[in-house]
Amino acid sequence: MLRAAGNLTIVRTRGLLCIDEGTSSTRASIVLADGRAGEIFAAPIATRSLDDVRVEHDAAEIWSKTLAVVHAALAWAGESGIEVCGATICTQRATLIVWDRVSGQPLAPAVSWQDRRYAEDLAPYAAEWDDYLLPRTGRPVGARSAFLWLARAIRDIPEIRAAHDAGRLLFGSVDSWLVWKLTGGAMHVISTTNAVALGGYDLREAAWDRAWLDAVACPHELVPPILDDDGDFGSTDPRVVGLALPITAVMGDQHSALIAFGATDAGAATCVHGTGTFAGAIIGAQPDTAPRSADNVLTLVGWRSRGISTFSLEAHAATTGAALRWLCEDLQLFSSPAQIGELAAAEPMRRGPWFVPALG
Repeated sequence: MLRAAGNLTIVRTRGLLCIDEGTSSTRASIVLADGRAGEIFAAPIATRSLDDVRVEHDAAEIWSKTLAVVHAALAWAGESGIEVCGATICTQRATLIVWDRVSGQPLAPAVSWQDRRYAEDLAPYAAEWDDYLLPRTGRPVGARSAFLWLARAIRDIPEIRAAHDAGRLLFGSVDSWLVWKLTGGAMHVISTTNAVALGGYDLREAAWDRAWLDAVACPHELVPPILDDDGDFGSTDPRVVGLALPITAVMGDQHSALIAFGATDAGAATCVHGTGTFAGAIIGAQPDTAPRSADNVLTLVGWRSRGISTFSLEAHAATTGAALRWLCEDLQLFSSPAQIGELAAAEPMRRGPWFVPALG
C-alpha cells in the first residue's frame, strides 16, 4: 500500500495472518503479498491416548496456544512494519469439540480424528448404510462418526446434556471452535473441507445428509452450517486479537496443502507427512464414488469456492510423526526424531530391519 508522508511516498508491505492448527502443534505466521512467509511461531499441542481406541486433546489448550502464536505473529508484523489485512485458518479436520455458548468453555475433551471409541458400535450400521453413504458422501460408515459421538455425549455426559437442554450447547470441528473464539462468538460455522471430513456430507448437494444424522440420533440443530472455504467467516474481534481482520479462508489442512503445493489440476497429487501421512489427488468437477479396488480411499471435496466444488481422493496412514513421538517420548529409545534421522542416514538402507511408522 502507498502512503504519502510530506513529499515522500512510503511503501508499506501488506500481509495475511495465517493460522495452522495441527494435531501436534499450532502455528501462526504472516504471509506477505509475494508469497514469502515471515517468522513462524509455534506451540506444541498435547495428545492423550487413553487406551488403544480413545485419543483426546484439551480444547482450551488448543485455543490458548493458538491465541498465543497469533499474538506473537501480529507483534512480529508490527515490529517489521507490515500491515496485516486479513486472516486465514487451516486446521486438523475431524477432531470434535463441544462447548457452552454462554461461558465459552469446552464441556469435554476434544475427541481426535484418530479416535476409534465407537468403532464396534458403528460396525452394525455398515450392512445397511454403506451402499447408501458411498455414492452420496464418498465414504462408508467407517470406524468413527462425529454425529454418533455427539448423540452419545449428550446422552452420557451430564454437563453436555444440561447445556443441550438449556439451549447453550455448540458443536463443531477445530475450525468451528477457532472461528467462534476469534470472532468473539459471532460465527458458529464449519468450512466445506472440514465438514467433508466428518462424514455425512452430501458431495453433490453440498449439505449434511439428514437421513444419516437421524440414523445415529444426532440433533440437526446442533450441526454447524457449512460455508465455502472462501465464504464469509466474519472478522476477528479486536477485544480478542487486537485487530478487526476479515477471515478470508478456512480449510482443512490437507486440502490447503493441495493448493500450496500446486496440485490444482485433475491428476495432480500430493503426499504430506505430519502426525499421519496423507496422499491426495485432484479428480475434477465431478465426485468419483464408483466402487474401486483400493480400500480406504475416500472421495472428498478438495476445496469449494464461490459455490463450485473441486473434488479429490485421499488415503492416509494415521501414525507417522506420531510414531516417532512414541519412540522418543513414550519408549524413550531415542532423544529426538532428529537423532532417528541421523542414525537412519548412517545405516545403509539395504541392510537390517525396517520400521515403517504407519501404525493403525
